[in-house]
Amino acid sequence: MFLGLVLGSFSMIISHTKFNNFAWLAPLMLLGIPVFDILLVVFLRWRKGIPVMHGSPDHFAIRLKKIIGTTKKTVLLSYAAGLLMGAAATVMIGTTSKWLCIGIFSGVTVITVAAGTVLVKKSNRPNSKGLERFQSFFNILLGTTR
Repeated sequence: MFLGLVLGSFSMIISHTKFNNFAWLAPLMLLGIPVFDILLVVFLRWRKGIPVMHGSPDHFAIRLKKIIGTTKKTVLLSYAAGLLMGAAATVMIGTTSKWLCIGIFSGVTVITVAAGTVLVKKSNRPNSKGLERFQSFFNILLGTTR
């Protein structure tokens, strides 16, 4: 929780719009994984008709582990996503092109929505052929086998 407080504070303190006016989107990129998790959980609980504050296994890490299979792969993929979002935020802050900033944010948004769709659909059907392909892709990507 302390780390979240520090990241949130930095996103408000630092001037992101020094080079362009669209760099204010960079904090959303830096906090992309927690924001994605909150939005995914709220949407899924709303869709099921249960209270948002009620606990359920709807978090993206739990769903990702169902799809990928191991905690190690889940953590590595989460770290990679965080690293890519951090790098994208750094580019957004440092660039003078507003179109590059908008393009990066739009691209990451599309990828995030696609990832959310995969998480919702694949984790609800644990024995599908697509799931086996998805797992084998990550086994090849990470150089591991079950």
